[in-house]
Amino acid sequence: MKKREFYIITGLVMFLCMGTIYSWGVFQGPLVEVLEEITGKHVSSMMSGMPYTVFLFFYAFSMPITGLFIKK
Repeated sequence: MKKREFYIITGLVMFLCMGTIYSWGVFQGPLVEVLEEITGKHVSSMMSGMPYTVFLFFYAFSMPITGLFIKK
């Protein structure tokens, strides 16, 4: 794979990941329903928001690291 093709693919993946941040409200309702069916228990808003929180943490944590690569 050529270097420019690698940049295009990684850029597309990065933008897809950034888009999931803004679409979380769409997925949260169905996720709560599925988790309640699987576990048979009520799922709190904190539990259903955990994947979003973890994703945002790693997204924010990776920004300074990515900045080092952009300088190169």
